[in-house]
Amino acid sequence: MKVYIAGPIDGIKDYKARFSRAETYLFGAGHTPINPTKAPPKGASRAELVKRGIKLLLDCDGIFLLDGWDKSPGASLEFEVAKETKLLQFYQNVHECKTCRL
Repeated sequence: MKVYIAGPIDGIKDYKARFSRAETYLFGAGHTPINPTKAPPKGASRAELVKRGIKLLLDCDGIFLLDGWDKSPGASLEFEVAKETKLLQFYQNVHECKTCRL
């Protein structure tokens, strides 16, 4: 299953590490993780990044929401799109893995 990772980025120093840990976890669980923080186009505007994220999301079967997603305008928008398009929703705050420390 292709699973898009969504979460806060602005104001989060280690956001790339958080997305990377989620990516590792999802891959280990047998999914194909889609990490929007990987290889963003250089010089892209915020609007272009949002459009890119939504395009990536729409090609997925589910969304993995990192803690704090609900305080992020971008991740909140991605959640709404996922909900409206009936994608499966997974939440970090119910994640029980002791080794990957998402």
